[in-house]
Amino acid sequence: MTSELERLAVSCGIVQLVLLTETAPEFFKRQGYRVIERSATPTAVQHSAEFRSLCPSSATCMAKSLRELQV
Repeated sequence: MTSELERLAVSCGIVQLVLLTETAPEFFKRQGYRVIERSATPTAVQHSAEFRSLCPSSATCMAKSLRELQV
């Protein structure tokens, strides 16, 4: 499912995915995501409801470049 969503994102021109997780950082690491600081995310992402209030500050912030998936 993750791979399919990544392919869809690439087809829409998205070059990076960012997520917050409280329970699955190891799963996402195995999928190629890396831990990043929240402050390293794009401003638009930082202003999302998830980053501002829905996910606690203890959630792990992760990102994955999709450039290698682009054809």
